[in-house]
Amino acid sequence: MKKIPAYVRYLICPIAFLLISSSSHANHLVGMDLFYTYVSGNTYKITLIAYGDCGSASTTTAFSALSTNSPQVHIYNGSTFISSINLIIQPPSAGVEITPVCPADISLTQCTNPSYTIPGIKKFVYSANYTLSGPSAAWRFLFTGQMTGSIAGRALTITNISSSPDTW
Repeated sequence: MKKIPAYVRYLICPIAFLLISSSSHANHLVGMDLFYTYVSGNTYKITLIAYGDCGSASTTTAFSALSTNSPQVHIYNGSTFISSINLIIQPPSAGVEITPVCPADISLTQCTNPSYTIPGIKKFVYSANYTLSGPSAAWRFLFTGQMTGSIAGRALTITNISSSPDTW
């Protein structure tokens, strides 16, 4: 039996891993809000707010990607798919810490340093305007969890829900 040269093994394995994985399921979100507001005519501003677990920063790059992600929202009229739109991060792109702690402890959360013991939460806001083709009572906006190549996942620190960690 002929051995495969070492350089071939070191070249083929990384390529195989890249081809096998197409998206990552991460565990970094503790909540989300999706809503729309009227702008004018048939134009609406679609907004998604993601609340990220700062403690996930040391275990996954998904939390750090929240500042550059572009969530995808699908637009339906009834059950008919119309289009999709990618939302854009709103300033500050690094997020805003909203951890509910005493003012003296705000610099001691995992948002400041992942090795600290106090959990931390940051809020990231994404939005974009979309013009609907006309009036309808059945317009729907749906976030499926797609966030620029990764899938938004519920933080493992949430223990009161036992189903899939995906947000959708």
